Amino acid sequence: MRHLYALQQRLAITTPEALTLVFISVLVIGGSCVRFVQGQSVPFSAADYAELHAAFEAQTDTLRAEVASDAAADSTSIEEARPVRVAAVTEAPPRRRAATSAPVRMNLNTASARTLQRLPGVGPAISARIVDYREAYGGFRHPREVVRVKGIGPKTYEKMAPYLYVDEPTDETEGE
Repeated sequence: MRHLYALQQRLAITTPEALTLVFISVLVIGGSCVRFVQGQSVPFSAADYAELHAAFEAQTDTLRAEVASDAAADSTSIEEARPVRVAAVTEAPPRRRAATSAPVRMNLNTASARTLQRLPGVGPAISARIVDYREAYGGFRHPREVVRVKGIGPKTYEKMAPYLYVDEPTDETEGE
């Protein structure tokens, strides 16, 4: 308060005028600090956008190649093997593993173990069990039968059900 009184005496102003002057000074200094801090942040440049776009295109090309190779391995068409969802492309730290491929609709009786791993909740062990079960029992008649495989319960089946189908048996397989 002593400094405020000295300011009043030097400028020959009243107490409300001195308080108003101090208030305006604080606002100007605060605004200057805010502008300084905002100027310090680095905005996203056009080069950053171009780099992200190139990474997205590379990821898209990789996904298309995987879908095409899986479709050829599973003897399904590329249209049937279209991914249901596309993962967002982000830059991962160098030591992180690349994101797994998006799930695709697949025939439970012809999908390879690698393709089965694209199903939600299915890893290498469960995909191997599905292939073993298929070979031991001659395939699945309905996608719900996959719950007979050890490690696949109702909750896991619900996650993977939208991606599974089984071809109708042909006349040759019905007589067997």
